[in-house]
Amino acid sequence: MLQLHDPCCSSWRQCRKQLSRHYRKKLLVLCYEFCFHDCFFLGLVLSLTACMVALLADAGCQLAVSVFIATGFAINVFVLTPRINFYRDCELDGDASAKRMFSLLHLFSVSIFLLQIAGSLTIVGFYSFGSAE
Repeated sequence: MLQLHDPCCSSWRQCRKQLSRHYRKKLLVLCYEFCFHDCFFLGLVLSLTACMVALLADAGCQLAVSVFIATGFAINVFVLTPRINFYRDCELDGDASAKRMFSLLHLFSVSIFLLQIAGSLTIVGFYSFGSAE
């Protein structure tokens, strides 16, 4: 935590600027954590709903893609997002070794998300071009 008597703050204006930057960073991290966790959770609920609909419609290919998408969201919500947030917090607190792990986990999360988009576009393509089962 930044202290007002920090030696790098030689004037009130400089202190206020530094505090402002510190809290802006924290606010952005909180917004990021909140938005992405909720986005992934909503994606999980919607993809599980798509799984049930595909199961009831006996649509094998759409069911397989929907299960893949739901699994990706579950991994992101319950495994990757908490770890990404942990390593991001460690990095913001000054732990230089956490940056590499954060970057790798974030890259893995983004890769899963891109594969989910590709799967979703595949299903849309099946229905758009009449190739659905």
